Amino acid sequence: MLLLLTACHVFSSLEIPCTAGQPCADGTTKESPPESEPVDEPEASVGLVLALIRGAATEVRVYDPDGSQGKVWSGLAFAGAGAIVYDPASTTAYVATSSGYARLDSATTAITPDLAGPYVDMELLGSRLVLLTTGEIALVAAATGVEALRSTVAYENLDSVTVLGDDAFVVDLQSSGPDLIRVNETGVALHAADIDTDDNRASSLFVGADSDLLVCSGRGIVYAVTSLRSGSSAPLTVCDADLRDVTDCAYDPATDEILLATSGTGLWAMAASGVGACTQRLTPPDGVTVVGSYFYR
Repeated sequence: MLLLLTACHVFSSLEIPCTAGQPCADGTTKESPPESEPVDEPEASVGLVLALIRGAATEVRVYDPDGSQGKVWSGLAFAGAGAIVYDPASTTAYVATSSGYARLDSATTAITPDLAGPYVDMELLGSRLVLLTTGEIALVAAATGVEALRSTVAYENLDSVTVLGDDAFVVDLQSSGPDLIRVNETGVALHAADIDTDDNRASSLFVGADSDLLVCSGRGIVYAVTSLRSGSSAPLTVCDADLRDVTDCAYDPATDEILLATSGTGLWAMAASGVGACTQRLTPPDGVTVVGSYFYR
C-alpha cells in the first residue's frame, strides 16, 4: 500500500488516475461502479400442440411455452385428425376426426355433433367450440357436442378461425375476395366483405399486438387485416427462411414475436414487425407426420 501511495506522488505536477478501490493522490478512495443488474430474457407465454400420425395411430403432444414437452396422448385409434384445440386450464384437447371430434382428458371420448366433419378448423369460445367445415359454421358445447347455433349461409371455402374477446372471426376464402365472418352467442354474420384481392394472403387468421387481426400466408408472410382492407398489400413482417408449409401462426406478447407452425420443419419464430431472422425453435419427433397444430396461452 505504501508503494502505491508513493507512486501516486512521483511528480507533484502530474496527476495519475487512480483505479476503483485504490487510494488517490488527494487521499480519497475511488468507489467501484455499481454492478449492473443481469438482464432477464423475456419468457415465452405461448405453447404449441401438435397432432401427429405415427404409423397407423394418432398422437397429440403438448409443448409448454419454454419448449419442454408436456402432456402426451399416444396410440389414439381414430383417423382424420387435423384441426386441434387445447384448453390449458383443464388440460383438455379436442381433435377433429373423420366424423366429428374427440375430447382428450383422462380418457378419450368420441363426439359426433349434428354438423358432421371433417372440420377444417376449430376454436374454443368460452365453453363452446366453433366448428368449421368448408361450407358451414356451428357453435357447439365443447364437452358434449350439443349444437347451440349454425350458420344459415352456404360459404365457399372456410379456412381458419380465431377468437378476440367474446367473438370468433372466420375467414371465407371465396373466389371473389376473402370475407371475414363474425360468430358469437347471438349468431353468425358477415363482419367485412372482400378484405383482400388475393386469397393466398388471407389464411391462418390470428390476433396480434393491440388486438389487431392478422393473417399469415403459407410462406410465413404476415399481413394486418386492416391494411389489406384499405388496399395495401405491404406485409407487417416477413420470415427470411424459405418456408413453404406454414399452417398456423400466433403472436407472443411476452417476447413480441410471431410464431409459425409448419407441417414439415416444426416451430419457427420471428420479430413481430419488419424483415427479420426466422429462427427454428422446435422440430417434430422423428418418424411422424404433422397433421395439425394449435397455439395456446
